[in-house]
Amino acid sequence: MKKLYTLLTAVTLTASAFAQVPEKLSYQAVVRDAGNALVTTTGVGMQISILQGSASGTAVYVETQTPNTNINGLVSIEIGSGTLVSGMFNTIDWSNGPYFIKTETDPTGGTIYTITGTSQLMSVPYALHANTADSIIGGVSFTEVDGSVTNEIQDLQLAGNNLTITSNGTATTIDLSPYLDNTDTQLDSTDISNMGFVTTLYLDSVINSITGLPAYNSSVSLQQNLDNEVPISTILANHNVAEFYGKVFQGGYIFYIDSASATGLVVSPNDISTGGVWGSTTILTGASDQTIGSGRANTTTIINTSGASNTAAKNCDDLVLNGYFDWYLPSFDELKEIYNNLSFPGYVGFLSVRYWSSSELNISSAYTVILSTGAQNGTGKNFTGGALRAIRAF
Repeated sequence: MKKLYTLLTAVTLTASAFAQVPEKLSYQAVVRDAGNALVTTTGVGMQISILQGSASGTAVYVETQTPNTNINGLVSIEIGSGTLVSGMFNTIDWSNGPYFIKTETDPTGGTIYTITGTSQLMSVPYALHANTADSIIGGVSFTEVDGSVTNEIQDLQLAGNNLTITSNGTATTIDLSPYLDNTDTQLDSTDISNMGFVTTLYLDSVINSITGLPAYNSSVSLQQNLDNEVPISTILANHNVAEFYGKVFQGGYIFYIDSASATGLVVSPNDISTGGVWGSTTILTGASDQTIGSGRANTTTIINTSGASNTAAKNCDDLVLNGYFDWYLPSFDELKEIYNNLSFPGYVGFLSVRYWSSSELNISSAYTVILSTGAQNGTGKNFTGGALRAIRAF
């Protein structure tokens, strides 16, 4: 039997952060056939059910959709926007969980569903329900009566250290400066408590500046501290930048660190299976920036300008890997940094071929680097033999 391998269930609040219940959830999955091959660029039929209580529980909402998979076999849908079969999405009581998403798929685009997968919604229902539980001690309060919120926050504005909260048409300004210790740029749990805010949140795992960040452990390796999500700024106080290169972090291998900002870049562990051409040889996209930090903007420019589906930039942008979906095509200097810092023999399997950068050389060519040798070239945009490594920032 064919199977659906869900690489990522990305659930997004599509209503205002302080509004009532969001209208839809974003869901992504990768479709493979019985031979484990990707089902690419194909229209598929899907029936999506939200089950209450267990993986075999009662379906409180059911809809159907007919999306298309992309070149990487990825299908992206918004639950709540399909053809209604039963139930009402906006009346689901997310506090009365647990809830599960069941997807049934017909890879031929019909309604004979041969692929079934069920996964539990974890923190997301709590995020959806959070609007019924927010309160600020000694400040603006929120009360829900018969499904409507009174004293709801309409606007938040931060100017310098002044936070202005507009609620019920009235603006209240809080001077944050007395609550900041000036040794960092984050509010910690003490700062939050001093302001009179409730520090127990549903999204503690996301808002880790409130719950506290993991501390550096000198008795374990650099890799273990990275695995434990110790802040890069803290680890940098105990290690040289060069020690980070080649370490596994947030979906890839670290190849660049900016010590001043404690940010960096990782590269995908393997080549992307489909390289694709760079783009049209008759269009000058303007994605000419070669510097470190420009790859994301270049990638967006190429996609918006070229209009081609099987381009190196689009294939990187479509990538969902190791739980991350914000990958992009590296700039020329970013690609050179991959070679400079990850170039020892045999490392992560670089091929002896040209790897595409997102930096345009002229109307007909773009910059490439052979990552096994460091050779730099200008290569025709319609070249089909280029390889790809995607990168992402942290």
